[in-house]
Amino acid sequence: MLVLDDLAFCYSRKGFGLSVDSLSFPRGKVSALVGPNGAGKTTLFHLLAGLLVPSRGKITFDGQPMEAVTRAGRLALCLDSYPPDSRRTVESWLRSINQSRSGTSVDLSTLAARAQRFGIESLLGRSLASLSRGQGRRAVLAMVLCDDADCVLLDEPASWLDPDGIVLLREIIEEMRARGAVVVISSHLLGELEKVADRYVFFVGGGVARVVENADLQREGRLRLALSAWPEEATVRWPNAIVERASGPDARVVVTLPTGASDGETAAVVKELVGLGICVYEVGVRGRALEEVFDELVPRG
Repeated sequence: MLVLDDLAFCYSRKGFGLSVDSLSFPRGKVSALVGPNGAGKTTLFHLLAGLLVPSRGKITFDGQPMEAVTRAGRLALCLDSYPPDSRRTVESWLRSINQSRSGTSVDLSTLAARAQRFGIESLLGRSLASLSRGQGRRAVLAMVLCDDADCVLLDEPASWLDPDGIVLLREIIEEMRARGAVVVISSHLLGELEKVADRYVFFVGGGVARVVENADLQREGRLRLALSAWPEEATVRWPNAIVERASGPDARVVVTLPTGASDGETAAVVKELVGLGICVYEVGVRGRALEEVFDELVPRG
């Protein structure tokens, strides 16, 4: 488990500060950092990776100082930028990163297999500077996601990827989750986060505003029903219902109810509707959208 305890950092020139009293990222879970630009997500990644030094507090991984994890090559970091020396070839970067982590040279067959999986076989001899943004993102992901790191930090990993690349990224994230790694992702693509994340850490103004589990979003779900009518009695019973009335003599009424998404609650609602003489044609259940929580926690403007 990755644990932050009484962590603080401040940029002297920017005047921006980050402060986290207590926060943990469990193994075998994908945790997503969610927040507006300038909230502190990338700063947190830099602190976790040792690129910045906190002014207070500590970061531990499985009870060890985070520095020990980094030195042992158990940390994989993908920032939203290329490595600094972008004139080096992709193959050169793959070889040097493997050497720095494992202390051994990567063999030709392993290199070829890795390049094939990420779709960069034809790019190995090219420099990062000569690649398109999408090609460069694939190459960088191949560099950082090539081993069995216990802690994986991904800052906007889906940026510039085409649909095939995004599907591949999801597969790799699932593999990392299955083998028990700590996986932390930062992204503004909320729909993509909903496909891969188990929990969401909302950052606002340099601090944690809320931690939300996927199970919480499901419990805060909504029912969407297609009905024969929506009489006054139903409005009194469910005053917060969103009612969409279609035109035409046989048109159905579509109603969204802000109620729980459990099977028991759904059955109870349907039973009440039938008791009011309403025909229920369709019932759909969906969890609360991540965007709704974002809008609640992040001030507009």
